[in-house]
Amino acid sequence: MPAAWPRAGTSPEEKRFRGQCKLGAVAQAYDRYRPAPPQVAVDWLLPKRVTSGVDLAAGTGALSRCLLARADQVIAVEPDERLAAVLARRLPTVRLLVGRAESLPLSDASVDAVLVSSAWHWLDVEAAVAEIARVLHPGGLLGTLWTSLDRQTARGAVLWESARGLMPHRSDRSQGYRPEAVCLPAGGPFAQPEIASLQSSGRVRPGRLAEVIGTYSSVITLPAPERERLLAQVRDSVAANPAFVGRARVTVPFSCRCCGDTGRAGAHRAAGRAR
Repeated sequence: MPAAWPRAGTSPEEKRFRGQCKLGAVAQAYDRYRPAPPQVAVDWLLPKRVTSGVDLAAGTGALSRCLLARADQVIAVEPDERLAAVLARRLPTVRLLVGRAESLPLSDASVDAVLVSSAWHWLDVEAAVAEIARVLHPGGLLGTLWTSLDRQTARGAVLWESARGLMPHRSDRSQGYRPEAVCLPAGGPFAQPEIASLQSSGRVRPGRLAEVIGTYSSVITLPAPERERLLAQVRDSVAANPAFVGRARVTVPFSCRCCGDTGRAGAHRAAGRAR
């Protein structure tokens, strides 16, 4: 039985924070260090190749690279021109549109799938959902992905314990806030998602773990001196941690939470898996 989408609910504080976060200020570091969604997650959402797929809030194109294996045409929509410029250089075959989820620069019923990777919490959900429904073909897929450290593994737990005490407190977030939670309007066009958590891993130099942490919004939005102090503390913590001492690279385990709407796309995805 598919799980129900969580009810929509974005606080005024979160809306203000969306306006404050300027990922483009660290576009090159974001492209180099931010963990990408695993290909297996995109394959799970799109088991059958589609004609057109949208990477919404595309950043520097980590999801677009995966989508190239599942869609004949990949369209990246990104509001920040600095991030978009990196994407354009890296992925010249991707159709790039500078735009926002709340006012998509796409025609009605024009695409087969809209995917959002680690960016749902930036969106004005009600406006974005209406726009996504407008541009999807009948039977089209809304899919979301959230890639994060897999704290259920021993190595993931060590990494989390090394970093969490150093991460800045966010007073604008309520207790129990979960950025991976996909909240949709009750009674809207998407209501019956299929959900999976898929595991992957990456090899990282221990000295680069601070740069990975530096791509997250709670760090990016700190005043520059405070941000640099925090990242220096992370580097010192990693250098002193026995789990990393003497290792050229460490394996970092990730978990990707995927949600795909089955009300619109269930038949499409079931047919793909049956092949």
